[in-house]
Amino acid sequence: MTPDLPDHTRTDGGGWGPPEGKQRRLIAFTDISGPSYAVRSTMVNKSPSDFYSLFVTDDMLHFFVSATNQYAIEQITMKPNASAGARIKQWVPTNYTEMKKFLGMLLFMGVVKLPKLSDYWSKDEVIGHPFPRTAMSRNRFEILLRMLHFSEDDEKNKADRLHRVRKLMNDLNECFRQHYTANEDICIDDFI
Repeated sequence: MTPDLPDHTRTDGGGWGPPEGKQRRLIAFTDISGPSYAVRSTMVNKSPSDFYSLFVTDDMLHFFVSATNQYAIEQITMKPNASAGARIKQWVPTNYTEMKKFLGMLLFMGVVKLPKLSDYWSKDEVIGHPFPRTAMSRNRFEILLRMLHFSEDDEKNKADRLHRVRKLMNDLNECFRQHYTANEDICIDDFI
C-alpha cells in the first residue's frame, strides 16, 4: 500500500476503488434548509406557540376534538354495564381549548420527566410541579389520554396498519413540507 495516497486510490488491489457497475444517480441538494422564506419573514418576534400553530393547525385541533368525542361515545355505548363510579361514565365532551391544554401538557411531560404520571399532580414539594394542576385535573387528563383519537372511522381501511394516525401523519407532513425544509444530512433510526 502506498502510504501517501488516500484509501480510494490504493494500488495494491486490496482496498477501496472507484464505484463499478450500476450506481444510483445522486441528485444535488440545492434547497436552503430550515424555515421557509415566508416563515422567516412573517414570524419575526413571534412566540413559540405561534410557531407551534404553523404545524399543528386549528383545523387539526378541531378534528382531534371531533374524533376524540366520537370515540368516547363509542366506548361508553360499548360498556353500558360499567359501574356508576367508573371514570368512563364521567366523560364530558372535550373542546378546542381543552385539547390545546391537553397537548400542551403532553409537551410539558416530554420536557419535565417524572417517574409516574400521578407525580405531575403531586403536592409533594420535592417531586410535584404546580403547572399541571393549573391546566386540568389528573382524572380529566387520564380520561382524555384514554379517549384521545386521531381518526373518525376505525372500521374502514383496516388493511392500512397506520389507519388510526394516517390523517394526522398526512396533515403534519403537509405542514412541514409547506413551512420547513429539512437538511440534506437528516437521518432517521440511526443506531450508532
